[in-house]
Amino acid sequence: MPSFENPDKCLDVALPLLLDLTALLESEQQILMSPVPDGLDNLLENKKMVLDQLSSIESSMVGVLSNNVTVTPEKSAYKTKIQDLLKTSQQLNKENNALANLGMKNLSLSISALHAAMQMESTEMYHPSGRSDKKMSKREIGRA
Repeated sequence: MPSFENPDKCLDVALPLLLDLTALLESEQQILMSPVPDGLDNLLENKKMVLDQLSSIESSMVGVLSNNVTVTPEKSAYKTKIQDLLKTSQQLNKENNALANLGMKNLSLSISALHAAMQMESTEMYHPSGRSDKKMSKREIGRA
């Protein structure tokens, strides 16, 4: 776990990591909202790497952001930007969690519907005109 003797250095390391994290969370949200979540695996690997790096400087960041440490006037704007990025990242992560949970719920419902359809022995058939045919046909869904 790196410890920074110079608090400005901590801010120099934290800011680009948080910019990367925010961009990754925004990309994750776009993927989660798309019908086909392609690229999520790679994105999650990158997200984990950034979070690991942030975790390694967490205690130094907490010290700098809690005003226990004085930074140069040029870097005080970094503190505000970092705090804003942390809030944005937290909000995006909450939204992404809700999207992921909704996706899982929809997937479970779809699997249940398919499972129920596979359990049906027969179903009433319809003509292209929309009227029903009285004879019943066996369903072949789920059978090899």
